[in-house]
This record gives sequence, C-alpha cells and structure tokens, in this order.
Amino acid sequence: MMTNATFGDNTHIAPVNRDTSDLGLFTIWQNLAKKHEKFGHPEKFISSIDKTKWMSFFLTVKDYPEFFQRLERMTGSRSGTGGAITLKDSPWEFSFVIYDRDYFPNQRELNADVLWSDGLFGERIGTIVKKPMSECTGEEILTEFCITSTCPIAFAGFADGHDALYIVQGQGLPVLDF
Repeated sequence: MMTNATFGDNTHIAPVNRDTSDLGLFTIWQNLAKKHEKFGHPEKFISSIDKTKWMSFFLTVKDYPEFFQRLERMTGSRSGTGGAITLKDSPWEFSFVIYDRDYFPNQRELNADVLWSDGLFGERIGTIVKKPMSECTGEEILTEFCITSTCPIAFAGFADGHDALYIVQGQGLPVLDF
C-alpha cells in the first residue's frame, strides 16, 4: 500500500509529499486498524515519513542485453525465474528482480529488458553519490545501483530522451521507474 506517491525522472528527484490531508487508500488501513489491533498502527507511518518512506524504480534498457546477462551471471538467477535479490553492501539496501522478456507488452519486439528495484533504506547516505536516495535523480540512483552491483552500463543510452527513469516516492512505500 502506498499513498502520496510522487514521481521523478533521470534528471529530477521525486519530491517527498508530506501532505496528510488526503491519504487515499491509506485510509482503508486506518479504518481496519480502528476495528482490530491485528491490523497494526498506521499512524506510525504518518508521523515518521522519513523513516517509513520507500523508493522503487523500473529500469528499462533497450538493445543492451549484456547489462542483464551480467546481472544473471552475477546472481545465478535467469530473467523471470528468480525472486528478489538484495545487495547487502549497498547502504540503501537495493533489492531487484529481473523480469522475463515477455512480462510487459511489446517487450520482446522492442528488444527491451526490465528490472524492478527498490531501496529499503533510502534515508542513508549512498556510497558513491554521498547523499540520501530520496534526494537523488534517476541518473544518480542508477550510478549507485550499477557501482554497488558492479554492473557497468552505457549511461549515454539514457541521454537521448528515449529511456527515462521515473522515480516514485510515497508514504509507506515510494517508487522509481526507468
């Protein structure tokens, strides 16, 4: 469940939305918690946004299968066959999943590979960019991800405007998208 999501891209951060006047679907959790204690304490997520926000992103890479082949060799997990893989050496504690080529429409025809990743501890200072994930652009997040995972990528491929990183942040759960 995520509320107050915001989006960024390769060159813009996803700003943190601290507005709690309209919590959207988050109110379902609040209403359930009022009825029974087994549903926990959603108010803790509202009162500590910086401690409970989460960021994730989709990285779409076209015509560069070597990037994903290297991830597959590194992890021993073929695209579309494994669960989430966590990079414990990253201060942001990236986890990622490599999607099968047929997961999204037209993915195979576009020669595109897709990875979903999140940063569980985005408030920590990055190893390379030296600031919290929540204050980074998509390019900075990709830099941290690639160096932390030891996967090189041709950054010039993202400068042409055809591929973009969309970052989402929200209370309870934030998100990134390439």
